[in-house]
Amino acid sequence: MSSRHLSKDVKDGIRTLLELDSKPNFRKIAASFGTTSKSVAYIYKKMRKARIMGVPEIAETPGRPRSITVDMEIAVTTLLDRAPYLYQDEIADFIWESYEVRVTQSTVCRLLKRIGITRKTIQRVPKERN
Repeated sequence: MSSRHLSKDVKDGIRTLLELDSKPNFRKIAASFGTTSKSVAYIYKKMRKARIMGVPEIAETPGRPRSITVDMEIAVTTLLDRAPYLYQDEIADFIWESYEVRVTQSTVCRLLKRIGITRKTIQRVPKERN
């Protein structure tokens, strides 16, 4: 069983045993958790690398950090409450003017989905009707 298929509890147990022993026996630890010594060695290697580099072993949110913060989400929500007719590029311009952060139309689209506006369609209001 590879390291990524182990449950969080098993990984935490392995980490605890690895931290307690200065020269851990990978085979013993693997046998006690029903996994391979290779998986234990992989977890140990990640722990050492994180300790040496001074970074957390597990990132809080995997992937690239978001360019839109919670404050920006709140500001966009407030803006759309006041002016629901805005286009996505106008929302991007608002974010640039307010926070000096360049965002693409795709980022704005994902933001709108995240805050619950899934059908932001372009609607033109006619000036006059017959």
